[in-house]
Amino acid sequence: MYGFIRYFISLGILFLSILSLFSKDYSLEELVNATNEVNSAQEYFSIYLDFYKNSTDKVILKKVTSAMAKIDYDSTFTILKEKYNKSQGNDVVAYLYGSILKDPVKSIEIGRKVIALNKELECGYRLITETYAKKYFFHDDENTDKLKELFPEDEALFEYYYSNYNSNDGSSRYTYCKYLIFKERLNEAENLLDKAEENEEVWTDAELFSDFYTIKGDYENAVIFFIKEAIGIYSNLQEGDHLTKWAEINLFFKLVNSRKYKEAHNFIHTAEYIPEKERYFWESLSYCIEKEKEKAIAAIRRSVELGWDNVLSVQYYKELEYISVEPEWSDIQNMIEANRDTNENKRKKVITDMKFLREIPDVTFQDSNGKEFTIESIKGSIIILDFWATWCKECLTVMPSLSKYALETPEDVRILAVNIWEENDEKAIQMFKEKEYNIELVFGMEGLKKIFGFDGIPHMCAIDRNGNLRYEKSGSSSNIADYLKWWIEDLKAEE
Repeated sequence: MYGFIRYFISLGILFLSILSLFSKDYSLEELVNATNEVNSAQEYFSIYLDFYKNSTDKVILKKVTSAMAKIDYDSTFTILKEKYNKSQGNDVVAYLYGSILKDPVKSIEIGRKVIALNKELECGYRLITETYAKKYFFHDDENTDKLKELFPEDEALFEYYYSNYNSNDGSSRYTYCKYLIFKERLNEAENLLDKAEENEEVWTDAELFSDFYTIKGDYENAVIFFIKEAIGIYSNLQEGDHLTKWAEINLFFKLVNSRKYKEAHNFIHTAEYIPEKERYFWESLSYCIEKEKEKAIAAIRRSVELGWDNVLSVQYYKELEYISVEPEWSDIQNMIEANRDTNENKRKKVITDMKFLREIPDVTFQDSNGKEFTIESIKGSIIILDFWATWCKECLTVMPSLSKYALETPEDVRILAVNIWEENDEKAIQMFKEKEYNIELVFGMEGLKKIFGFDGIPHMCAIDRNGNLRYEKSGSSSNIADYLKWWIEDLKAEE
């Protein structure tokens, strides 16, 4: 009798499990609920993959595949490519695969193939217009010239897509508005934006408005929307002079990437929050892009004369390679080194003035051999934590400086590269082996984002010998070694 009861209970559980699968609607609301309490990249990827396999909504599919690619590009690429190869002629599959490709020219080719197979299908137009909007308009990189060649063949598709398709997420309106701004048909773009606001449509974003106001020449409003765009990405950012300065620099490069060089140079010298020495430095990068050698050298020399002292900036910005072969270059580098020595105390004060004190709970990490340890267990050392992931490009720019600095640190200082939000720990281990980084690789447990109060990576912080959080910094920096040096010096001086 007892066996019978167990049998029927098992049967009931199986029935409910199957029922729950069928009752799952894979809606956007359900996606939000499913990811609400998730803390690890593996869990996120698993949920996104489930929605990719079962949802039929193009908007949701695009969201989850984009998110999957950010977490683990190689695995996402393999999954989508395999399905694309098996489903030739399926426009949605082609669109999703084409959307994650790093080469925008290949994305355009796939979009054209979809249209050639069936001109009535939306996804071919969607893929092509989104690719140009995201990777050609207001961009200047290794793909720009090739996309510029292809664009005249596809330009008419923006009008066609906008006129014939009204997608739920507003893709046709967004790409068409971006196209109008790019072509400087600003009255039409403004009418479209006004209509969206009047009808409470949700397809617009801060980036679109920053583009519009930049090209219009309304730089005051452009800066406002650059700031909104940044806060939308990193919710922990606070408005202030530093953020306004960042917005002004981004506005300058938006003009440069739009090849509005005259407007860019006029703006940089009226930018309120960018110091004069920085204005000339940024201008030198623009002149390198413009292939104006003499002007580039004159601008960076003037920057140095005014006190520019960021030694790593001349290594960090590849644009300067254009003038690095000139005879004057070694003199410029020597002058920057001299400025750095002169201004060291000022830079140190700016960095150490950011100190605070916040207690944190004991946190558990796992080393690359799987052994767990806690902050409490290494208390007594000064601890530097660098939160990172292999898919985070900014994180990887920080690593060489960290690794180099780690060789010079005393034994009572621990620098831990805390890998988080990773789909596969082996990727981090393999990268450390290949790059031969001189840092301790550890893996973060759940909840670190909430404990340390960050939204994005890279994020770096310093913990004193008593286990209290004392310094923190979000984002990459060309002078990260200064932060490490002066954080550690200052915390040692407290002893």
